[in-house]
Amino acid sequence: MLPEKYSLADSKLDSPLKDQGNVPSCWAFASTAGLETNILRQTGGKQRQTYSVRHLAWFGMNLDARGNGCYLPGSSGLQAGTLNKGINAFSSWNGACIDAKFPLTDSNFIAERERQDSDIHLQNADILPAPLQSDGTLNQDAVQAIKEKIMQTSAVGVELCSAFQGNRQYLNVKRPVTHAVTIVGWDDNYNKNAFPTQAPGDGAWLIHNSWGTSFGGGGYGYVSYYDASLICYASYAADLPNQQGQYKYDNLYQYDALGLDDVSDYKPLSSPTTVANVFTAHSAESLRAVSVTSARPNSTVTVDVLLLDNGSDLGNGKLVFTQQVKLPFGGFHTVDLDKPILLSAGQRFAVRETIREPNGEYYLPVEITGLYQNGQQQELSSHFVYKEHVPAGVSFAQINGRWFDLSEVKAGDYPFETTQPGAATIKAYTVSDVRPACSVNSSIAFYKGQIKQFTVTSAAAPSVHTTNEAGGKVAPLVPWNSKTKQSTWQISGLGASGTVGTYANISGTTHHLFDAVLDNSPVESDTTADLRKHVGESYVTRLYAPRGARINFYGGTGGIIGTKLVSVSPIGGGAFYYFKTTAIKTGSVGIYATVNDSAFLLYKELINP
Repeated sequence: MLPEKYSLADSKLDSPLKDQGNVPSCWAFASTAGLETNILRQTGGKQRQTYSVRHLAWFGMNLDARGNGCYLPGSSGLQAGTLNKGINAFSSWNGACIDAKFPLTDSNFIAERERQDSDIHLQNADILPAPLQSDGTLNQDAVQAIKEKIMQTSAVGVELCSAFQGNRQYLNVKRPVTHAVTIVGWDDNYNKNAFPTQAPGDGAWLIHNSWGTSFGGGGYGYVSYYDASLICYASYAADLPNQQGQYKYDNLYQYDALGLDDVSDYKPLSSPTTVANVFTAHSAESLRAVSVTSARPNSTVTVDVLLLDNGSDLGNGKLVFTQQVKLPFGGFHTVDLDKPILLSAGQRFAVRETIREPNGEYYLPVEITGLYQNGQQQELSSHFVYKEHVPAGVSFAQINGRWFDLSEVKAGDYPFETTQPGAATIKAYTVSDVRPACSVNSSIAFYKGQIKQFTVTSAAAPSVHTTNEAGGKVAPLVPWNSKTKQSTWQISGLGASGTVGTYANISGTTHHLFDAVLDNSPVESDTTADLRKHVGESYVTRLYAPRGARINFYGGTGGIIGTKLVSVSPIGGGAFYYFKTTAIKTGSVGIYATVNDSAFLLYKELINP
């Protein structure tokens, strides 16, 4: 149940207020603020970092060395833009950079070599449905989605026509966008009569502006839920480097310099539509993830990976992997593959995507580089000019069963009647081959006695260990297979609390896999030390668990012991469970309990004749 009122600022999870002064780049302020709040959310408020508006605004609105990108004719320096431009820059690893590297100064120029300087990588940017419907009522599911993103992921950037009176705004008609702000909270009971013009109902978004603390209430204001000018609600999730400075991925392959910037103008197609990009691995690497750009909530993407021989075309590729994912929102998404695809140096590979929308139509995720009418290029998006030079033989679209090389398609070709297409918006993410892949790739909550299995994929056989064996210990389950490149391991939580780092040593190099954060166990056993018994002997173990928990007790595999529930005695908010084990044959076996489907290793029994 969401609260009626909430504020990231009150929770100490809002980013610092900034003042854009005369810089016309509110979009960059809102974009960086969104990322900053996600970092605070991920780290529980411990990592408070600000990112450079200047770096984002400069490279988001200036062409790259190949002449690709977006610019505003007749302007120089930092320029106006959109939240989509921020998403595109961040997703291309053009930033975000810490503010100290490129602070706002009188000199806005930044050398081209700094374009791909980044201290954080964008993982996802969801474009959330707008709550205000055409009949003037609110879509409560959309309101809820925005609130949940604020509480769980990040502040939500939004574009609007700025018409603040004091710190309040409500517009009852759509107007052109002139500003971008960040939603950092809400108040369901904000009085509709508090706005200069009465809103249809109570409720307002708490916004973090970029006009310094002199604006409104110390830099914050309220915009009615019913404001008709609000568009493009964007939330952000970042890939933070670990303690060793490693991101989830080492390398980014891409052709879409414009990215999400202008891909929403294509109408969905009724027939199956597929896009593909072909890349060449620079070195021995493994493909770990791909990007997907979607327009509608609850779209389903089918991702295929193909390997291509030198000189072969897309139609002759060997399909090596398929995965289907449902995307709850539109926007930019990084999809982790269910298994890594190993690539040798020089290996050509293709990523193919088909995006099916909930109504059965198909989305065409291809950039727009120009709008044409009667053979003449027209202006796009408030006079912005887009440039994209797509190389031949690398980016394709399949429409009505026919494949098109997007470098050869011209405005007027179906379905690009009035638009000049760019590249398909597919990126590929790899890591260097020496880095292993792990089925657990982030911190996991863990209890004393609990066990978890994980799979490591690596170029050579790994040796896996923890940094604190008093807290958690690793044991092999399935040895490394030279064909699948995989091995399976088990970690057991032994300590009561703390963090246990899990590492793999491969060919003399140590790699961090994940951290197990230990907490007190929901199940307590009166026996924790290992036991020695003889065949035929029995032993009764007493467990304590919360009342109503689903609990089971068993002894490993191999039929070495038998187990039986003897009795249950309620006490306080839980119950004592008494289980009896009986030794059946010789061997060594772990004694386990499962509580609500989570398994815990209690102790081991060594059975002698």
